[in-house]
Amino acid sequence: MTAATTPTPPNTCGACNHPQDAHDTRKSHCTTCQADCAYRPPRLLACRLCYEEAGREIHPHPECPIGHLDTVVDRWSTLEERAGTRPTTSWPPAMGITRLMSDEERQELAEERADSNPDAPGPRPAPVDVDVLDVMTTVETGLVTAADWLASRIQREPVKAPNGKGWGDEAHKAAVLLAAKDAADPARWRFTGQRTATAAAAWLAARLADRPGPARRLDDGERGAIVEVARMASELMRRALGDARRVEAVPHPCPHPCGGQLVVEGGDGEAPVVRCTDCGRTWTEKTTAA
Repeated sequence: MTAATTPTPPNTCGACNHPQDAHDTRKSHCTTCQADCAYRPPRLLACRLCYEEAGREIHPHPECPIGHLDTVVDRWSTLEERAGTRPTTSWPPAMGITRLMSDEERQELAEERADSNPDAPGPRPAPVDVDVLDVMTTVETGLVTAADWLASRIQREPVKAPNGKGWGDEAHKAAVLLAAKDAADPARWRFTGQRTATAAAAWLAARLADRPGPARRLDDGERGAIVEVARMASELMRRALGDARRVEAVPHPCPHPCGGQLVVEGGDGEAPVVRCTDCGRTWTEKTTAA
């Protein structure tokens, strides 16, 4: 496993995010924001991939694990809203692939579409997106399990208040207060109670960033495991929200003599494409002029 290369720092001020050339270092003045701001290079963050912006920790790098976990925290409510609506599009898109289906497969597809039509007679299922619900369950289970595993390895036990004889009243009160504060430390992962995807993601991000808390620093193996969990969680969410391009095999051969494997690419808001992995031919949907 090769170590990640530290990216080149941006030529901007870590305090105000304006270009270095906009600063008069002799007067400690930024001509852009008109403030007393001596230029200082942006600070490399704990992820080793991103730099601070305007004095804040921002994680825009596409491979940053803290950015992946921030995606879970920031977009979880959007995913919940998406789960409560009936999907209006299907994946993968048909894109003329129905021409390659047998008569029985076409009939099954027609019956499935008729059953999902909200105007069809009979009781209708609740307006939910089952695929999004599956993604939410997978992401939440993965993050909470990862937090449980990591906390069992790096998080120290809460301080216990002494209860033996010989303790003065004030000293005992102080010890009890210290133990209560340590047990209630918000930086402590809870093995019971409300354990959500967003809580797990925030706690894991804090550990990756080496923020203060009742835990030791991660070793390379622990960091690598959490990086992979964060990447998978973010990718699943982005796919469910239509932000990530997907590639999926089509269960029909290429209609050309090569008979190769067809794959459909799309799902990220861009036009979907069917491609043959053998001959390289591609097909796109034709738009009909109004």
